[in-house]
Amino acid sequence: MNKDHFGEILSESLAKKGLYISTANAASIGKDLRKPMWNYHVLTGYVLIGLYLIRMAITWYQGFAFTNPFSKQASLKEKFKSWVYIVFMSCFLYH
Repeated sequence: MNKDHFGEILSESLAKKGLYISTANAASIGKDLRKPMWNYHVLTGYVLIGLYLIRMAITWYQGFAFTNPFSKQASLKEKFKSWVYIVFMSCFLYH
């Protein structure tokens, strides 16, 4: 996602076709190529944060939707589902 890296790729591709462009112009074009991708990246981040907050609010009001993985009454399947949920939410929160 580095503008200079995009510029290098662009310069190399054009050079193979016999066209040459300055490094500054290639970096500028690389920056222009990167901007829409970055905007979608930021938008997706906000959507995921919003969905995560909604999920936490639902959990807060309705209680946990999974059983305690340490419960002796829980079946092996319920314990597995609970651990998968805990690991997924922990990874999502950490990332």
